[in-house]
Amino acid sequence: MKFDKRLFGLNPFEAVRHDSRLRSQIQDGIARKKAYLAKEEVAKVTREKHINRERRRFLDLAARAGLGAQAFKASSLIAGALAGRHALAADDLQNKNVVFVYWSQGAPGDQWLPGSPQATRGVSDIYRDNGVSELMGFRHVDVEIPGHSSARQALGDPQQQWHLHVPTVDMRIAEVLGATSPYKMMYLGANALMGLNRGEPRELLMASHAGLPVDGPRAAINQFFNAPPVIPNDNGSEKLVAVHEKAIARFKNKLGSDEVERMQAHVDAIASLSDRLAAEKDQVEPFDVSACSTQSVNMFQETLNQGYGQADLIASALACGLTKVAVLQVGDNKAYYNMPGFYNGGVHDGGSHGGNYNDFLNCCRGHHTVGAHMIKKLRDTTGQDGKRLIDNTIVVITNCMGDGRNHASGNSPWAIATGLSGFQSGFSSGNGGNCRDFMSAIPVGLGLPAGMYVDLGGNASRANILA
Repeated sequence: MKFDKRLFGLNPFEAVRHDSRLRSQIQDGIARKKAYLAKEEVAKVTREKHINRERRRFLDLAARAGLGAQAFKASSLIAGALAGRHALAADDLQNKNVVFVYWSQGAPGDQWLPGSPQATRGVSDIYRDNGVSELMGFRHVDVEIPGHSSARQALGDPQQQWHLHVPTVDMRIAEVLGATSPYKMMYLGANALMGLNRGEPRELLMASHAGLPVDGPRAAINQFFNAPPVIPNDNGSEKLVAVHEKAIARFKNKLGSDEVERMQAHVDAIASLSDRLAAEKDQVEPFDVSACSTQSVNMFQETLNQGYGQADLIASALACGLTKVAVLQVGDNKAYYNMPGFYNGGVHDGGSHGGNYNDFLNCCRGHHTVGAHMIKKLRDTTGQDGKRLIDNTIVVITNCMGDGRNHASGNSPWAIATGLSGFQSGFSSGNGGNCRDFMSAIPVGLGLPAGMYVDLGGNASRANILA
């Protein structure tokens, strides 16, 4: 059908010609896209050179160790051990990890920024109670666009007019850091796909451009902790554990004793988590659900429990060299899961829009227990270099909204925890610019060579997280 609606006597094409402001916006958008594509082409060449060099070095190392393709096909743990060996022998860039922990709904603006590690607020005291607040920089960040524009604001891609929607920062970093890892990145979810069943677009609900997250610990075990990398395991966790143990025994004489010990510990951890899932028993809950009265199905607690399990898997994957970059998404942009005590509705519908202040505060606290658990797990887990994982990992606690009760963009509760030298270490508190500023600072602090990635258009110095 021919489109003949008219706007002030003009059809839309004539309106564009006669409206200088609209014409200018379109021209500006086209110019920005051309500039981005030109810079991205240069960055792509630089990245490919780096990746190819690292892969050649990796294969040479594997050949000298007598571990060829058969070893990698036998077990993802064998491939991870070699990737870790390569990272330790290579430049400092390869021995770094990044973990992003995301959820929606923000938090009350007066309940986040602490005055000291012990002088925390109603939401940030979850990190104090878990003994990790001294490791953290707490920030209020402006996510730029109010409302439910997109979960991707949390990873540096706000849905703005004429925005280029370039890959989120996790994917940019993973391409470089994950050059020789069995998996470039892990995108895991905790009840993160519920909104898709309601017809919400993926672009709105998902925090990463990587696609859909692997939802739930059981699915993550089968997807990432199988025998050969990137081949789903359909034989159950018992078969999976047996395959890994057989591979470790087969190549034991070509691996270091520390590598064998670490891989066996990994297998034991996966078996333990599998047993826990099979028995439908989750670990001791860091969050006291008595803060909310239990009504109907406690999907809120189930979501948190999935988050704890996924955090355990991420720590294990980093410790064994399976990946360098992970995103853990708790819920989705609209938080489509029930929240006990909130009008039998969802976190978004009942909590943000209909809940009272104390109810909303308690659920914000619950969400943050997953981030606290992730940081604590990395602090207590030893990596391939013999150091605590938190010492060579940056954990970013991120969100796509300020105060979920009014859907404002300002004062979104973000945080960073790391022992890496490129970032401020230890406790700090303050404002952190906008989401693009913050995410632009991550590759800068990691030391990614200039030109290897195209920035997000933010000013890294405004994030106030760099050393």
